Amino acid sequence: MNETIDWKTKITLFIQRAHKILILGIGNELMADDGAGSRIAAELAMSLPRRKTSKTLRVIDAGTAPENFTGLIKRECPDLILMIDSVDSGERPGVVAFQDPKEMRSPMHSTHTLPLSSLAEYLEQSTRASVIVLGIQPGVVHFGFPLSDEVSSSIREVAHSITEALGAA
Repeated sequence: MNETIDWKTKITLFIQRAHKILILGIGNELMADDGAGSRIAAELAMSLPRRKTSKTLRVIDAGTAPENFTGLIKRECPDLILMIDSVDSGERPGVVAFQDPKEMRSPMHSTHTLPLSSLAEYLEQSTRASVIVLGIQPGVVHFGFPLSDEVSSSIREVAHSITEALGAA
C-alpha cells in the first residue's frame, strides 16, 4: 500500500476488504501509555455492539499476553487481524502509524515477552488472515502513572476512526 496514505484511510481500506475482523488490543494499563491498545479494545467493545455493520467483528483485550489468545483467534477464522499496541517508534507521543511486524523484532518496539513480529507471523500462517499492526507512540511508560494527554487523545481518535470505518463498510 502507498505509504503516503494516512493511517485512517488505510484502516478504512482494510476494513472494507474484510468480512471477518478481529481486533486485538494489547497493553498494560498499569503502565500508563503502554495500555493504549487495551483501552481502545475496551472502548470498541462498548461502542461497537450498538453499531449496525455487515461485518463479523470480534474485539479482544489481550492485555500483556496476546499469545494466550491464539487458540481463540484461530477458532474465529478472521480474514483481518488488527493488532493495536503502544509501539516505541521514536516519534512524538501520541503519533499513530502502521508498523511493519517484520521490522518489530527488536525489544525497542515492545514491552512484551513475545515480539509482536513473532505473534503476527504465527497468526498469519495459522489463520491465513491479513495481520496488521497499528502502533501508538507512548510518552509515559511508568507504573501507576496516568495516561499522557497525547495518547489519551489518540486512543479516542483510533476508536472513533475504526467505528467510522465499520459504519462506512
